[in-house]
Amino acid sequence: MDWAFAIQCIVGIIAITDPLGVVPIFLSVVDRQDQAQMRRVARHTTLTVCCTLILFAFLGQGILRFFGVTLPAFRVGGGILLSIMALPMLQGQLSPAKQNRDEAEEIAARSSVAIVPLGIPLLAGPGAISLVMLLSQQAQDTGRLLGLGAGIGITTLATFLALRAAVSIQKYFGRTEIAITTRVMGLIMIAVGVQFAADGLKELFPLLAQTHFP
Repeated sequence: MDWAFAIQCIVGIIAITDPLGVVPIFLSVVDRQDQAQMRRVARHTTLTVCCTLILFAFLGQGILRFFGVTLPAFRVGGGILLSIMALPMLQGQLSPAKQNRDEAEEIAARSSVAIVPLGIPLLAGPGAISLVMLLSQQAQDTGRLLGLGAGIGITTLATFLALRAAVSIQKYFGRTEIAITTRVMGLIMIAVGVQFAADGLKELFPLLAQTHFP
């Protein structure tokens, strides 16, 4: 396994999905449900996140080819999207690109909250999908494929543990500590997004890679 790439995948995917930051939303969505129902929602949410990330990780290249999008262009676009979505995280808020207020109010009354909105788009949203597609483009050998699999697997586990322990997390950590974690994750995601965009720009404009600034 390519451990350096695996760590990049783990940190990046966990940062953009931000399972800890979704805990207050999870608790508000499953309000008035008993423990058994909350555990079931947590399992189904985790399964939704895992399947979505795996699907786009392995079909991402085919999707790009179908729409005639080059990898460098997708890197630039994906990097910009990740950075934009990370900006609200720096303020301890949920990105509006994941869900708006009207969607939250409409969907909260439905029974399939594990799939929508918890699984998609709160956790496996546009940013997470873009990230795994970008990472899959870099996973051209077995070691990196295992690293990407480790990133998705550990993110899935972290999501499940965070949702199962949601009540305890909010009780012992509180909203302030969760908001601080969200801000740190947002900073990491901005750095990841800028790096992806920079790599894409170098491939689109090779002269940039040869330019040395004083």
